[in-house]
Amino acid sequence: MNSFSLIALLLLSTSTLAQKWHLERVDTNQDYPFEYWFWFQNEDDTSSYNLTRDISQFSSISVIDNNGDSIPLVQCTILNLYDESEIRLITDWDGHAVFDIPIGTYRMELAHQRYDDYSFVFEIKSGEQLNLQIKLGLGPELDGYQIDATHILSEEEILEIIGCVRRNRSDFYEQCSQGKKVKIYMLI
Repeated sequence: MNSFSLIALLLLSTSTLAQKWHLERVDTNQDYPFEYWFWFQNEDDTSSYNLTRDISQFSSISVIDNNGDSIPLVQCTILNLYDESEIRLITDWDGHAVFDIPIGTYRMELAHQRYDDYSFVFEIKSGEQLNLQIKLGLGPELDGYQIDATHILSEEEILEIIGCVRRNRSDFYEQCSQGKKVKIYMLI
């Protein structure tokens, strides 16, 4: 296999139809030298925010999931885009936090183990504070899958295998492995 083919394949290993997969490694000493990994995405569960401005003393954050339930202990970083100073805070058990920052443009970055990381830019103007209601979408599922193949798989072949695993979760090994060409395993 020439190096151009391998580089091209690595560049194509990307998110397609919101499904992430990648070529993990190539080991030509193995019976199945090409190893791909993928996780199912929570495609319909996305992050968003709603910002309202008021003249209260402090700005506030309320973090919820897409069902409206509070998300506790979300790590929040507020980065000043002018001087790169930052404020770090963690939401309480009800998904709330308050902060006070001066006039400026900021990037809010949120992180939680079960949810997608999320960031957005906002501006504080003179004499105002913000109320931010943030919805975090679920992160990828924790169960990952490994495809071992005897040859380089096309993107179409990989997406077919992913679709087969999605439809046959309880019996994916038997239903989706392809004899001596492709084997499917769950990552642990």
